[in-house]
Amino acid sequence: MEKDVYLKAREKLDVKTVADAVATAEIDETSHVQIAFAAGLIASATTYWLCHNLYLSSIVFVVAAIAALGDPTEEAGISGAVARLVGRSTLKTMRVSQPKLSSVARAALVDVNDEMESLRSRVRALESENATLRRELAKRDGARELERQHSLDDLRRMARERGVYVTGSKKDLVRRLLDHGVDVGV
Repeated sequence: MEKDVYLKAREKLDVKTVADAVATAEIDETSHVQIAFAAGLIASATTYWLCHNLYLSSIVFVVAAIAALGDPTEEAGISGAVARLVGRSTLKTMRVSQPKLSSVARAALVDVNDEMESLRSRVRALESENATLRRELAKRDGARELERQHSLDDLRRMARERGVYVTGSKKDLVRRLLDHGVDVGV
């Protein structure tokens, strides 16, 4: 009895382990035709690189693609499995290196002068933005200095002299004075 319980528990555990493994497995959405094409492409490119013979490379492409297209359950040798393995590896490498290849292709196709002018234009825009931010920082520092150096009555007097609205807090008054062109170095 114990042995039956143990075997049933073990069977359930194995089924659960397999089910979990299947549920978490990554699904390869690559079609067998893509794999066969990639295998043929790599095999023919290698052949051409080694032999410099276009006809032989074409034959190797066809043979490798046909081998990779074969049904794995009906194969006697390992040629189809190797071809599929090469094809899958090629496709995976292509997916991983696609962003890099795109950058290289864009760099090769883009006119360098246009790209340099675009970059110079971007630098000018960033320098202009930087100068604006520096002016804003100077204005903020000036406001702090103006607020620190002068009392509320001094600021109101300065506002009246310039025709600026005089009510409100010290910060409001400083802001209005700066907006009306008060020299920060006062």
